[in-house]
Amino acid sequence: MNIDGQNMTTVFRQARDLCSEMGLLLTTAESQMSEGGWVASSRAAAAGGSQSLDQPRKWIPEYVHRYFTNPQHPHLLAFIAIVIEHGARDAVLPEPLLVFGWFECKDTVDETTWWYEMCLAHFRAGDRTTDGDLLALPTSAVGSPKLQERLASAVTAAIPLVEIQTTEALAERVTVPLDLGLQSVTS
Repeated sequence: MNIDGQNMTTVFRQARDLCSEMGLLLTTAESQMSEGGWVASSRAAAAGGSQSLDQPRKWIPEYVHRYFTNPQHPHLLAFIAIVIEHGARDAVLPEPLLVFGWFECKDTVDETTWWYEMCLAHFRAGDRTTDGDLLALPTSAVGSPKLQERLASAVTAAIPLVEIQTTEALAERVTVPLDLGLQSVTS
């Protein structure tokens, strides 16, 4: 190993602190989304990782996420995700991004309708931006043909994670625009 012990401890503490901060952001987003009747679909939050000795680079998750459903709108699946390192295999990120949006399903959303990786669809679109503008994506950006068949539409946006420093910024830049976008689909 070429890292001394004290530096190793510091790096791991910083990684744990980052995870705590991301957890707080997602918990706050969940609280803000609940004001519009959106309920987190599960307690799972980390994805893109591995516990296998064969994949040590994946011991730290690539992204963390929250997916939301609303009983008033059973065909919609909203999401907020923090993509830490990269989204798609061909897209190396210069910095972590906060990605958000929704998927409109042809039928009612259930556990077979979606997979955690759907929040990465933003990175599979050719015209992706990081300015917070919600963009309609082709359903082919979602990945699996099985998922594509179930979707009517996909809309995503992204901003640099460092732009969210307060609860107010989270509401202004993410949850309020997301809620307004969802309202436009349901009205």
